[in-house]
Amino acid sequence: MDHICIWNVWSRDQEKARVLNYHNAAVKDVQWSLQGLFLLSCGYDCSSRLIDVETGLETQVFKEDQVVGVIKFHPNNSNLIRVGKVVNEYFRGLGPILDIEFTIDAKQFISSSDVSKGNIYMEAYTCPCIRSHQRDSYFVAQSNGNYIAIFSSRPPFKLNKYKRSTDLIKKIKAYEQACIDVGFHPTMSNVVASCSWSGDVSVFE
Repeated sequence: MDHICIWNVWSRDQEKARVLNYHNAAVKDVQWSLQGLFLLSCGYDCSSRLIDVETGLETQVFKEDQVVGVIKFHPNNSNLIRVGKVVNEYFRGLGPILDIEFTIDAKQFISSSDVSKGNIYMEAYTCPCIRSHQRDSYFVAQSNGNYIAIFSSRPPFKLNKYKRSTDLIKKIKAYEQACIDVGFHPTMSNVVASCSWSGDVSVFE
């Protein structure tokens, strides 16, 4: 899909609050700004786009020479992007970037790539999702080997442990096809949204 749909979390009629059609190819990632006033999106049209949610207008376009797979606002200052200039570029030659995450102090960021041998630990599996702990200096990496690796987010970024199983609190059957993303509501921790390969989006309370 080359459009972005905004939904009202509590809507029972399943009507879209707004549909944004600015990308010319499939959208790969979308992020809300900290205040919830803007969306930052990226995709297969080799661009990132900043959109004013209230007006639905595109305010900035950032063109690249390749597909943009993942995008993030700076956690402490989402207005940094308004400058519209490249500050730094980082090249490792490790294939497409699968995910990117800022550390809790927002002074560093972590990325995972499609080539596992160049990551900070030697594994046969790539890590499509990484997340920083909200309070402690750790981050987790979800491996395609069906386990979670826990790392220190301070140099030398040592592996803490693998987590292959734990106590299951609750299991929710939501889709027939694979669930591809899950996110907590930014202010209500008891509300979770998820989506699947089938194109369905579900909200759980």
